[in-house]
Amino acid sequence: MTLLSKSLFSIVILLTLIVGCSTVDVAKEVATFTAQGKVSIKTSSQGRSGRFSWESFDARSGQSHYVLEVWGPLGQGRTRLAGTDDQLTITQGGKLLAQGASYQIMLEHLGWSVPLTVLDSWIKGIPHPQLPHDELAAEIGERSFTQAQWQVTLSRFEENYPTRISATRGALRVLLVSKVHQT
Repeated sequence: MTLLSKSLFSIVILLTLIVGCSTVDVAKEVATFTAQGKVSIKTSSQGRSGRFSWESFDARSGQSHYVLEVWGPLGQGRTRLAGTDDQLTITQGGKLLAQGASYQIMLEHLGWSVPLTVLDSWIKGIPHPQLPHDELAAEIGERSFTQAQWQVTLSRFEENYPTRISATRGALRVLLVSKVHQT
């Protein structure tokens, strides 16, 4: 190889490394916060409980997304719900169950549906800032409000985050007992 060929080869390798590293860095997303805990979901015909893990991400593209995993005792029935305001993907056991509008596919495949796009705010202890809400009378140390046709009660606050979130809509009741980890 001539000196010119070696120099060109070195420049190509260097540029490849620089472009590769910058692409990886841009694609990285860091969870803005996570929450883990217990979940109970009751409908008029069934009740289920288990564990959950929530991760909220703010993408550099400006559209945030979330990942919710729920599972029963000993990890049984682990279901992953990942999505944005527009799209939800449900996988179970690593297999794709459904993709589409969250309300409809949750109802069809899980038998219940919760407003995942506002759950992020509720876990943080506030109503979703882009949707109207009505404050309700609450006990000392609690916050109650209605939003998106749900009655929500946040309580047992630790470090400004509720450790107990109760949300009711008609016959559907969801209870989260969680611990938030800010990143």
